[in-house]
Amino acid sequence: MDKALADHLFEKHRLDRGRYDLDLMQQILVDFLEKNGIDHLDMLGRFRKEGEKKRLYKLRDTHWTLEGNRLASELLYDWLSPGYGSK
Repeated sequence: MDKALADHLFEKHRLDRGRYDLDLMQQILVDFLEKNGIDHLDMLGRFRKEGEKKRLYKLRDTHWTLEGNRLASELLYDWLSPGYGSK
């Protein structure tokens, strides 16, 4: 999720951020995939890092911008290229 969007939602609805784990669903999925030996690419960490420098999500939306799509395609290309596997 876009950090700015999350911040906006927490503030707008006066939610206690400490009561929410925004990574929970991602972690459940990654744990399941790893437990079952299913190759996967977790882009979350890289999206967060790159998202500090440029907008990767549409404003107040969870869809990727052109830059977000570019990053995803680069990550997928690298992961699917020879010599890459489960990360």
